[in-house]
Formats: sequence, C-alpha cells, structure tokens
Amino acid sequence: RDSVIQEVSPDGEIIFEWNSWNHLDINDCLVHRFPDDYAHINSFFITDDDNILASLRGCSMILKINRETGETIWDLGGATPSLEIVGDPFSEFCGQHTATIDSNNNLYVFDNGGHCNGAREEKFGNFSRGVQYNIDTSAGQAAFVRDITFDTSYSAYTSSGGSLFPTENGNWLISWARSLNDITETTPDGKLALRMI
Repeated sequence: RDSVIQEVSPDGEIIFEWNSWNHLDINDCLVHRFPDDYAHINSFFITDDDNILASLRGCSMILKINRETGETIWDLGGATPSLEIVGDPFSEFCGQHTATIDSNNNLYVFDNGGHCNGAREEKFGNFSRGVQYNIDTSAGQAAFVRDITFDTSYSAYTSSGGSLFPTENGNWLISWARSLNDITETTPDGKLALRMI
C-alpha cells in the first residue's frame, strides 16, 4: 500500500498530490511492515519556504518535497540518502515520528530507535530519544546538535508513537508514547522543566 500526501481546495479539488510509489525505491523501505504499508508517512510539515517535510517511518527516512513539482529536494536516513548524518554518536535515527524544521534549518525528530537501516540496534540496543540536526545542503550534511532521552538514560524505548516539538523558549516538549506514556518538557541544557505522568 502506498502513502499519499494531498492538498485539497475547499471545494474538493486536488491541488497537489504526492505518492510514495512514484518517488521512492521500495527496496529502500524494508524495515517496517514490508511490503504492506512500506513507506508509512506519519507526519508532514509545511516548511518556511513553502515546501513539505515528510517523515516516512517505514524507510527510517525524512524527505523535503517540492510542493509544486513533487520532486525530492533532499532526503535524510533511509538506504541511500542525499544528506549524510555527521557527529551523531549513534549514526542514524530509526522508525521515527514527528519531524519538523525551523527557519535556521534545525531539524527536530522523535527517534523511536527501532527498525533501523544500519547496525544501531545491534550495537546499542533499542532506545528512544528526541534529536536535533542542523541541515546544510551545500555541504550535503545533517550535523548532530543534541539529543534528549527519557530519564537521561539510553535504554528507555517506545516502539511506536511519540512526538517532539521545540517551544518558543527553546525547550523541548516530548510525548514518549507507547509503554513510557509520559510527556516531558526539558530545557536546552537538558534539565527537566515539566513532567506529566
């Protein structure tokens, strides 16, 4: 089953449509529910330059999509990314949810930490985190900035769901979702500002 993003006018006219089958190599999406629901779009976000940022859990991939042509501007994660992750001690994000990007090209992702393309699970086990990268398309890189884990351990894991949103004051609001269930807000230096159980 394909994943589709549509923009529809108030009178029901399809203004824009993007279908994963036309833009992805299915062989890059073998890590989650393959072949059924192979791409599994779980969030999209309109960027400051009026394009689309889409999270594809089934490929452990994030795409920036041209909102007029449907073509990929860049992709991160997956089997053959156009941007390389640099500086991340765990090398990749996996099975993620809720990708957003700000005007300074800071990408925020809830990294579930399962269904990895690389060797992360084998090396480090399963754990979930919020993670920030800075996107530099001229260098072809996504530079690791920081991450936050549940209870500051790299062991707590939520297999699905979850979200990360930066707040106006620079804090991170994170829903830890399935099995962990808490919502936390942390300061830029990693201190707990709020916890809802």
